[in-house]
Amino acid sequence: HCNLVRDLRVRQWLLCTWCDRVLRSLGRSIASSRFIMETWSEQIAPEVPSIELREVDEPRLVRRNAETIAAKVASADFEGVSTETGELLFAIELKTGKSYISGDAIGAKMGTFQLDQSDCDDITTVAARDGVPVYLFHAQVIDRVEPPTVRFAPVAFWWTDMFSMHDNFIESRTRPRETKIAAYYNTAMFGTLPELVEHLRDGGPDRLKQRIGDEGLPSLY
Repeated sequence: HCNLVRDLRVRQWLLCTWCDRVLRSLGRSIASSRFIMETWSEQIAPEVPSIELREVDEPRLVRRNAETIAAKVASADFEGVSTETGELLFAIELKTGKSYISGDAIGAKMGTFQLDQSDCDDITTVAARDGVPVYLFHAQVIDRVEPPTVRFAPVAFWWTDMFSMHDNFIESRTRPRETKIAAYYNTAMFGTLPELVEHLRDGGPDRLKQRIGDEGLPSLY
């Protein structure tokens, strides 16, 4: 699940259906996080050198028990900070899936975007606690055959902000085959990489921060 070519020894874990689904998503999340950091370094940082991206919540498996549940603190996956002052400018919550949102990507196009209400609450909590806008990224990561296993291959990512999420909310309902309630959004809320670069270069995070101060945090569902 590290998504790296290495010599392996066979081990077997017996997992329930829920844990198996969580484990299978780990490698995809790791590939997605690396993709965001690499894309920022190669395509965004040269255009916006005043902002540094830092990964603050690395994908990893954590045993779920009373102690870890009690210690859980809402956290975004990345933070954007000023290279001059070290000031926190914004945070990013990253979600990963096999579908694409717009453009000439690979595979199936996403109909509506789903986000667990608990993830929505984490976004709002971080924004309220840290006083900064929180962006939502969706990265498309597909499977590529790499015998004797599968490699996770990132393709593209899209982004949106909290106010766009509020404006494009459709409904909340229970996810299929699960008990979690998810919020469903129109995918029109997402922008492309070039639009993100222009948004950052044009002072977008400051405008969103000012809007939050004037209007308060938008409801996400």
